[in-house]
Parts: sequence; C-alpha cells; structure tokens
Amino acid sequence: MALAGCVLATWVGCAGWRPPVESVPAAVVPSPKRVIADRAAVHVLPQGCGPAGSKFQCNPVTNQGCETSKGEACDDDEHNGFGCYPPPNAVEEGGECNDAEGPSCRGGLGCDTGDDEDGDGVCRPYCCSDADCGPKKCVVIEKKQGTLGFCN
Repeated sequence: MALAGCVLATWVGCAGWRPPVESVPAAVVPSPKRVIADRAAVHVLPQGCGPAGSKFQCNPVTNQGCETSKGEACDDDEHNGFGCYPPPNAVEEGGECNDAEGPSCRGGLGCDTGDDEDGDGVCRPYCCSDADCGPKKCVVIEKKQGTLGFCN
C-alpha cells in the first residue's frame, strides 16, 4: 500500500472508487484487504517523519498498534494515514509483493512499488531516517508527507 495516488489500472488509492460491476468481469474486480475498523487513531510518527499532529491506528516503522503475533501489519490506508491490516501479511524483506492483489508484507515492512503502476514491488522496511536502516539509506516516499520512507 504505497503512498502513491490513484492508479486507475488497479483502482489502488482511489478512495474506495470501483467501476460499475456490470462493466468489469468478476474475475477482474480486485478484492482489496480492508483496514481493521475498530482501532483508535492514537499513534504518532516521530517529529518530521509524518504530518505534524496526525494520529494513526498504528506506526508503520514499529508496527505498534497492530497485533504482530496474529499476523497484522501496519500499512498505508490509502487516505494519507496508516491502519492495521488483517493477515496474511507474511512476505519478508526483499520478497515480492503486490499492493493490489497480494501477497502482502509482514509488519514493519511496506511494498515499495517505486514507479510500477500495477502494484508490483519489493518488501522493504519503513524508516523515518537513515538511523532506522543500518547500512542502507532511508529513501523518502513523499516529501510533502515527511521523511517516512523505505530502507533501500
């Protein structure tokens, strides 16, 4: 669930928009996972990492707020926030992922799709700074949102 805008080819990031069912064969209409709805937005990202004063269901860097032991993962909720997604979220760092169709990354990782419009990507750790990445660099996803990025 990258922070990119709406990708019409896969309907990712379109704030719930779906084409009329009669215009698309059932096998083509994606069945996206939905954020677990009963979680309060109480988590904040470190200063500068995300929008100032914003609270989210969870922290994508630490997965705090989600039940990691149950396979939940904190990821972009397509509304400039972060929410907990139910399992399966089992792809490890470096594994292939797809934001639209799955498979999905485990908690603390996000699907770095780069410029790939079909949602295919690689699971990478979320980060707020280079200090979160060891020998790698924290590559910012969307500068206007803060320093949140992927270790790359």
